[in-house]
Amino acid sequence: MTFFYARFLIAWACWLFFADKSRWKELVPVCVFASSLSLITDQVVDYIPYWKYYGSEPEIVITLIDEFDINPIATYLFIQWLPQK
Repeated sequence: MTFFYARFLIAWACWLFFADKSRWKELVPVCVFASSLSLITDQVVDYIPYWKYYGSEPEIVITLIDEFDINPIATYLFIQWLPQK
């Protein structure tokens, strides 16, 4: 379980170091949209058991950690580094 907490902290540390925080007003809506699509697809694919987390933490904690670390940060960093033209 500490893997998920460590991944969460590392992902947000990457955002603190590499993100262009002056463009947050234009990039955050894209991140929210991407996270929403990810959450919807996770719920649709949840009926097909490809994999499952095992541990003592409730699945909602793992789902929330999964949705609020990699998806918005990767989207934010990817969109900010796209060429302007």
